[in-house]
Formats: sequence, C-alpha cells, structure tokens
Amino acid sequence: MADKPHNKLNNASVKPQTGVPMSDDDIEIFKRFRALFLPDARITAQETYAKWLFGLTTTIAALGTGLSNTAFSKLSVTGSVFYAVGILSAGIGLGLAAWALSEELEDANWQSRADMQPKLVALMVKKRGILRGATGCLTASLVFAAIGPLATAIQFRPSSQESGVTARISARTIEAGISVVGLRPGTLAKLEIYSTTPPTNGKRELIAVFVQVADDAGKISYKAPEFKLSSAEQSLQLTLTYNGEQKDEQTYTIPQETLVPDAISLSCDKPSGTTVTCHLVGKNLKSIDQLKLTPKTGNPISSNKFETDKSDDTKATATFAASDFSGLKRDQKYGVVLVSAEKDNKTSVEFSPAP
Repeated sequence: MADKPHNKLNNASVKPQTGVPMSDDDIEIFKRFRALFLPDARITAQETYAKWLFGLTTTIAALGTGLSNTAFSKLSVTGSVFYAVGILSAGIGLGLAAWALSEELEDANWQSRADMQPKLVALMVKKRGILRGATGCLTASLVFAAIGPLATAIQFRPSSQESGVTARISARTIEAGISVVGLRPGTLAKLEIYSTTPPTNGKRELIAVFVQVADDAGKISYKAPEFKLSSAEQSLQLTLTYNGEQKDEQTYTIPQETLVPDAISLSCDKPSGTTVTCHLVGKNLKSIDQLKLTPKTGNPISSNKFETDKSDDTKATATFAASDFSGLKRDQKYGVVLVSAEKDNKTSVEFSPAP
C-alpha cells in the first residue's frame, strides 16, 4: 500500500509547487505542524510513551505479584487462573515495553537523508507495533485481574445453596450445629436457639447464640457445645441467619422429662420415744409419699411420715414407729423402696439396722 501523501516528506525528486502566499505567523505555525509529522518527533513520542508504559506496567506487576499470595488463598480455582493470566499478561507487557525502549536505529549514511529517512521510519513502525502489543497486554492484565474475583464471587453464589441447621437432642441435652456452603468468604452466620415453655402460648426466651464465619471456600461446618435442657415440657426453635436474612428454621417439641426417684443412702437415728427418724439421700424425691424397708422374706415396715426437703429434693426424712422398727433383725438386710402415688420404686440401696 502506498504511503499517504501527508505522511511523505518532500525530497529532491518532488518538484516544488507554487502555493498561496503566507504570513510569517502562518509559516511558523506550518513549521510546527510539520515538525509533529517528522519521523524524529514521532519516534521521540513513542519512546516517551514506552517509558510511561514501562513504569505503569512495572507498578501494576509489582502490586499484582505482591498480592498474589493473599489473593490466591481467597480465590476459587477459576478465579486463581484468571488472576494468574493477568499477572502473566502484565509480565509480557513489561517485556514488550522494555523491548521497545531497547530498539535502536540501524547504521546509515549520515550525509544522505535518503538513506537515513527509511531506516528511521522503519524503526518507528516497528516500535509502534511493539508498543501496541505492550498496551494490549497491559489492558488484558487489568481485565483478567478483575475477572478473577468476579468469577470467584459468581462461583460462591450458586443458584442452589446447601444450608441448614443441624441438631441432636438426647437425654435432655442438645447439640446444635450449622452446615452452610456457597457463602462469600468471611460471611457471618448466626444460630439462635429459643425456648418456649409451655410449648404453646408460652414465653419465648433466647437461651443460646452461636456465630461462625465462612472459611476461604465459603463453607461453615460447625457443631456447638452440648448444653442441658430443663426438665419442663418446652418447644425449641433454632433459627439460622446470614447475609442479613433468615435462611433456615427448625422447631422441636421436647416432652417433659420423666423424673425417676431413686435412693443413694439411708441412715437412721436411735429411737426417740415412740418414733425412729431416718435420713434418706437420693434424687427426685418430691413425688415420694412413703418409705418401705422390705426384707427378702417376711413383711416390710412402712414409714408413718415422709417429708422431702423443700429446698433440695435429693434429701428427705422418714419417720417410723419405734415398735415396728424394733422388729427389724440386726443380721438382715432390707431393701429400700420408695412409694409414690403411681407405683413402688425399688432401689439398689440396702439398709442394715445398727447392732
């Protein structure tokens, strides 16, 4: 393709053409415009641009490389690939900018403009191509570096998220947990546990709160410590919230605990008048009405009075008639039976009268 007329320099083979008369100011302006189109001016501009591009690319590459360790730990696999390509593009652009600055003029006859001009123009064209490549690499590095976090954010927000509350309830204890994937790293998830006693139309009370942070993969897998529930009938409501919205809710109805009375030890005082007072240590003694001492063979004796400590249902006193108590054999063991309105509760405790 032939050079455009305005890009050609006048040479001896071109006959001068007669133009319109020009003032001195117009001539000066014309010279300045022409200087802008001369190869030396244009190549100087290219070198200036190459130096600016080299400095900018160096700065961006240094920042990208310095942040790469932190970035890679937070990016997904796809995001890390884009980020790495961005750093690679910055490195290639840096190399191209340095290449453009290193290009020099070929040897030419200093006495011949016809020899110097083509070589200067050739260098200008070559540098222009190199600088365009360096500019393209710089642009690509910025684009790929931006796509990395964007791809990670899209991957960490899939259309369907597996999330939920986990709970294990046994023996009046509860172990709650959080199982969530697909979150943005660092997202806070809050699990609140409410108790309502009685289960319907009762007072709703917050009894526990657990807060967890999503890891670098956008995942939370957490099991809270176990804690005990009261013996009353109640309803538990577990609510999971993250990203400012309630995401899951589970409700459990816990029946009232069946309290089984039991004995741990029994000791009796010496007879005082017509009665003998015995001291019982056990658990859940509030429902007990009477204490029986049952031999392996023969008839049991029953207390005339049974009182549970008002402040501690693990302690109680039983009063026997002295006449019944005196009939106990010193060399025999008697089983301790706790009598309630529903049934007789046999225990593993045995009582032997003092010699």
